[in-house]
Amino acid sequence: MKKLFLLVAVAVALAGCVEITPKGNGPDTNQSPPPQLPIDLNDLFDANQPVDQNQPVVLPLNFFTAIEAGSSDLNNFSVCNNSAQAISNIIFSKTGEIAGWITPEPIPAIASLGAGQCQQENFTITVADSQAAGNFAGSITATSGTNSGTINISVQVMPQPLQVIDCSTLENQTKIDQCILNQAVTGKNFAKCNELIVLDKDECRKTVALLSKQLADCLLIQKKPLRNTCLNTIGADNKDIAFCNEIVDDEDLKKSCSGIVYGAVPQASNCTGIEDIVKREDCLFLEAGTKSDYKICTVISGSIRQGIYYRDTCLDRFESTFPVISACSFYINKDLQQVCLFDFGVRANSSEACSALIDQQKVNECFKSIAIGANDQVKCNNVSDKAMREECFEYFAKNSPTLDNCANVADPYVQKECYMNAGIAAMDDKICDKIGDWASDLQTNCYSQIGKSTNNPNVCDKIYPYNFGQRDGCFKAVAQSKTDYTICEYIHFPENYIPCFSSIAITAGSFGICDQMAQDYFTGLGYNPKFGCYKDYAIAKHDKAICELIGPADIQAACKAGA
Repeated sequence: MKKLFLLVAVAVALAGCVEITPKGNGPDTNQSPPPQLPIDLNDLFDANQPVDQNQPVVLPLNFFTAIEAGSSDLNNFSVCNNSAQAISNIIFSKTGEIAGWITPEPIPAIASLGAGQCQQENFTITVADSQAAGNFAGSITATSGTNSGTINISVQVMPQPLQVIDCSTLENQTKIDQCILNQAVTGKNFAKCNELIVLDKDECRKTVALLSKQLADCLLIQKKPLRNTCLNTIGADNKDIAFCNEIVDDEDLKKSCSGIVYGAVPQASNCTGIEDIVKREDCLFLEAGTKSDYKICTVISGSIRQGIYYRDTCLDRFESTFPVISACSFYINKDLQQVCLFDFGVRANSSEACSALIDQQKVNECFKSIAIGANDQVKCNNVSDKAMREECFEYFAKNSPTLDNCANVADPYVQKECYMNAGIAAMDDKICDKIGDWASDLQTNCYSQIGKSTNNPNVCDKIYPYNFGQRDGCFKAVAQSKTDYTICEYIHFPENYIPCFSSIAITAGSFGICDQMAQDYFTGLGYNPKFGCYKDYAIAKHDKAICELIGPADIQAACKAGA
């Protein structure tokens, strides 16, 4: 399914388009801003699925909130249209365990959303008093036609708080600890976990740390398995290698965490055991080439060889075939990152790669190249520079002349020329009408070629009356093609009028057609044009007898000499 450009919380900083903001009595979700390059961007683009560059991309959010049983959490999200055209009839659907918890029901549809516009939608998650504590999931999907985008929502239902302020007054230690745990989680109060006696302090710390998403909180967990689980979960979810690096005594988990952050780098089995860093990285360099796998290069550190980062040298061998935009993030040199993003944008028609460029001139060049590469004039609108945007429109006007491609061209002559070529290509004289300059060569040529090609004298008649040469030529061609001498009568000049009749007469084998000429006089001709028709016919048929029908002696003599 094609994807609607629905961006939520984590996408705000990247696209400036969609956000989800918890409000009311629910706890602060503490959503982290999206990381900046250099990072692995596989969180944005699925390396296993081709990216449809002609459609907007949905950046999914695993939205988490903790709500007490019997409470509500008011939130909002914005639906944004980052395309060049309006989106209509956006409807919402809810799925999963929490579908019935979400109001309003239904979420009101959006009739229309203009290009570049956003609209905020409010929703409330209400948990019943009777709802047991636990983790629950669901989603909200926005759909317009075949396009859709989904917000994935995770809800941790907390037990209702005990109606006491002082947990120590409860009847037994289990209830006291449950009270303390509730206060620690709902208040994200890490220190409260230290007050637990019966319940596990580290389990409490892990729960609070997963909500706070703070590295320092994970590191305070004493039990290694729980601490490592905390580090792995947050590190993988946030694509933050700092968390992965703190995992100890579990190399498989550490590698798994790093693999998610860095794009699931394959293990270079022949090199990882080499202790000498120079030899190890030389091994990785060779192995990347042998296996044709750029991801092996990413294991190389920031070492410099001959003034260049060795990793970058390794990556350069694969840059022209990078399958995903995320690969560009592995370059250490920022300039090379930008070159990579530009190349990928142009090669893969990736708007996302173009948008990630820093230099605005390069951004515009990238978008222009995308429009041309995708053969989509609409994409020229993504070019912010006026002059370059016009160059983009003119490219399509000159190379793909269509009614739509002509419309956006600012230069009057280029636009008229485009309409001429579009009209001829489509054999549609109505497009020629749009030229507007009825006496111009462009409009004349447009009508003339269409009239001749379609054998339509009505199109020839649209030619400006004083453009006698092309007008006559159009009528003559149509008359000859249709062998219809009546069309010859629309011709203005005798040098076109006479051959029009004579050629049809010759084709039909009947000089009597010459007698059908309605015109018997042309200024400057000096004789009845039918005599010229007789002469042409007699010469073509080698019949001197017909020459005798010619009155003027000089024309008759020329006829006999030629016949």
